[in-house]
Amino acid sequence: MCTVTWLQTRDGFELRMNRDELRTRAVGMPPAICERDGVRYIAPRDVEGGGTWIAANDVGLAVCLLNGPSAPDGRTGVRSRGLLVEDLADARSVVDVRMQIGRTLLSSYAAFTMLVLEPGTAACVAGRCTVTGCPGATASCDLMAANGCETDTATSVAHCGA
Repeated sequence: MCTVTWLQTRDGFELRMNRDELRTRAVGMPPAICERDGVRYIAPRDVEGGGTWIAANDVGLAVCLLNGPSAPDGRTGVRSRGLLVEDLADARSVVDVRMQIGRTLLSSYAAFTMLVLEPGTAACVAGRCTVTGCPGATASCDLMAANGCETDTATSVAHCGA
């Protein structure tokens, strides 16, 4: 089973992920810096299926893919899910990811769960949203996704209570 953990920081987020422990799976290639449509990203590589299970780009966006439940009919997908992460590695925002996924034939893939993190925007997993980091001298003191990075820490006396 794959797991992913992230921690909000003032500058964005810290991200940790492990790939599943399937003993028959070939060892992945170590992370390498790649470029797609003018956006640089770093990602390990799945040597069997191609693609990757995690990518982080120079815009600050991170995309992680976790395996979903097996299909009752045994369908596994005709395209590696890791190629979808690679396709999204050049996204410049969560909105870009949503638009690209909207144009993607998802029935080509086995089930999955995807996490997309962008500094200063809400991260939503299973319907719960939190702000994952704020740009510059801003902060989400109330941690409410609805109003994002609402505090200017350069001018606010309270600095989120610090």
